[in-house]
Amino acid sequence: LDAQDCKETVLLYLADPEEIGSMGDTGAESFVFVNFMREYIRKTGITATWDELLENALSISADVTGALDPTFKSVNDPNNVSYLGHGVSIEKYGGRGGKYSTSEAHAEYMHYLRSLATKHGIPWQTGEQGKIDIGGGGTIAMFMSRYGMDCVDVGPCMLGMHSPFEVTSKVDIYCTYLLYKAFFEDAR
Repeated sequence: LDAQDCKETVLLYLADPEEIGSMGDTGAESFVFVNFMREYIRKTGITATWDELLENALSISADVTGALDPTFKSVNDPNNVSYLGHGVSIEKYGGRGGKYSTSEAHAEYMHYLRSLATKHGIPWQTGEQGKIDIGGGGTIAMFMSRYGMDCVDVGPCMLGMHSPFEVTSKVDIYCTYLLYKAFFEDAR
């Protein structure tokens, strides 16, 4: 990323293969992240344990969310969905069947991210993956949250997710980039 002069230690963790359940030796369900934290502590000489560090960490699950499809409106609540061209989407929870297989961000953390976007003049919106038992999808937020860290889904919304013809907005992608950059540079 283009983040400059970060106030705190920042880490970019790229997990794969999220789309098939985050399993495997590099997925969010693996021990690769914990093992990295243990090695980081060993090499830096920090006196905290890996679980203490993670419990005090802030994280973003950088992923796309569904946008309102004007040709298939029935799967979304028009008052609780992201729209193309309206800015980065900050999603309190994902999952399916209500809030199954998900995590839900604390209100204070949602406020922090929304305030960060507002402070930097970044357009943002909230939404969800779809109506209960119709839409849905999971991200790695639930796996990061199990360590006690604050985590929320942040990214652009998309039409036709997982189809051969996915569509998103350049504005939303740019706003997402700006918020990720601000997140790294302004870490509290």
